[in-house]
Amino acid sequence: ETLQKMGVPRVCHLEGGFSAWKKAGLTVAEKHPKPHSA
Repeated sequence: ETLQKMGVPRVCHLEGGFSAWKKAGLTVAEKHPKPHSA
């Protein structure tokens, strides 16, 4: 509900949370930090 109020359009409840999603072997996109220039 909070995310929907913040304007996130596609939100749903996930039984077991993110941990259950990862444990089930489902796809997870990871964000990697950008390397700093010297």
